[in-house]
Amino acid sequence: MTTGRRFTLRVAGQGIEVLFRFCATFLDGVRERANRLIEQSMEEGDRISRAPRPQDWGGGGGDW
Repeated sequence: MTTGRRFTLRVAGQGIEVLFRFCATFLDGVRERANRLIEQSMEEGDRISRAPRPQDWGGGGGDW
């Protein structure tokens, strides 16, 4: 293998390592964002499920 080819492979290998690190960082950010959205959705669902229902408001169950 010539010196130029070894240098190119070594640089390409470092480039792939950097690319993998970048992708891992990106995907970690995506995962954190997805987890936040899931948590917010669950909190909203809990909030809605605790809200009083119309039949619990009183007033005779719709007798106007």
